[in-house]
Amino acid sequence: MAIPGGVATAQVTVDPHDGTTTAAATAAGPDDATAVCSTPVSADGGATWTTTFVPTVAGRWIVTFDIGGLGEDLKQVEVIVAHAATAVDIANWAPDLFRVAAYIPARTLVGVADGYGNVLRTFDSTTHPTSAEVLLIVEDACNWALAAIGDPDDLLLGALTGLVARRSAGWVQYSYPDREDDKQHAEKLLAETDAELASLVARNAALTGDDPSDPADDVQPDVWYPTVCDTTYYC
Repeated sequence: MAIPGGVATAQVTVDPHDGTTTAAATAAGPDDATAVCSTPVSADGGATWTTTFVPTVAGRWIVTFDIGGLGEDLKQVEVIVAHAATAVDIANWAPDLFRVAAYIPARTLVGVADGYGNVLRTFDSTTHPTSAEVLLIVEDACNWALAAIGDPDDLLLGALTGLVARRSAGWVQYSYPDREDDKQHAEKLLAETDAELASLVARNAALTGDDPSDPADDVQPDVWYPTVCDTTYYC
């Protein structure tokens, strides 16, 4: 993920490939935005190709790789460019550590990786992960939501806070598993928040008139998403 004005990276894999394989790339974004891609480079004999570009607007960008030689093909990669959430913006609706911990209280045990002692119901330097690590996850979750929603209507800020708290809890569970079933719980939280985000995007579009799904406002890639485990986890 990148933000407008930052450097975004896209990569494709080519099979078959050999010394004759070449690549060129172009980037297209929302509202007919375009960006110049660097000449794709490969460090493994043409198996993978990487390019960079500087996006000018937030939204979904599509990088098209024109593969020549062996493996000739046109390949497209989606790059999400987030609305940059400033410290002031985030302070208005980002969840605090207590709210994130409310969804995963067992992760706030004081102690080493597997946890022991008292449940703090927040995160600090003694928890796994630490408060500093969770704050980074919360910031990323804010940008994840903003990339899809755009500018949220004030009426939805409370719902957005809860959504980001649950998404952050899911990422904590997935990134810092202590128990065998932590990732199963994470998959449930992440699947639920994917559905919540879609609902919030639609509600925000109705309130603001800004519909991210409008082809005039976005670029829709042809991608496939794997099915997330739907096994129920009781916590």
